[in-house]
Amino acid sequence: IMANGTIAFDTLTTSDQVRSGTEKSVDTSYIYNGVCKVWINGTLLSGANTINQSLNVGSVTDNGTGDLTLNFSNSFANANYVAMAAGTYGNKTCDTDIGGDSTENTTTFIDCNQYNNDPTAGSLGRVDVPYNYGIVGDLA
Repeated sequence: IMANGTIAFDTLTTSDQVRSGTEKSVDTSYIYNGVCKVWINGTLLSGANTINQSLNVGSVTDNGTGDLTLNFSNSFANANYVAMAAGTYGNKTCDTDIGGDSTENTTTFIDCNQYNNDPTAGSLGRVDVPYNYGIVGDLA
């Protein structure tokens, strides 16, 4: 159904002739509910924060070494979303702490911390590192 230049549909259908020769479909609500509403690939090094690519991130606040806040462009319906993260420290992975307490996990932002977990690299405290975050939940 077309209304004001917008196509509305409830199901996506595709033909999978190459693999099975049968038509496949998926409910659009399944796709909408299962995708990241926020994601970011960035680098926080020596106090310089670079956003390489992102979706629904209005800005990133550098709160100090290994501590940053993701500010969302569009708010979540509630603070019960799920956040996932990955970071690297040299050739090693690092630990991440996302929204550690209720004051760091809101509908408009989330606080993120990155820690060195490689004891051979020196201090095990917070470190500035390249980072990746993804958040799944309902937007307001």
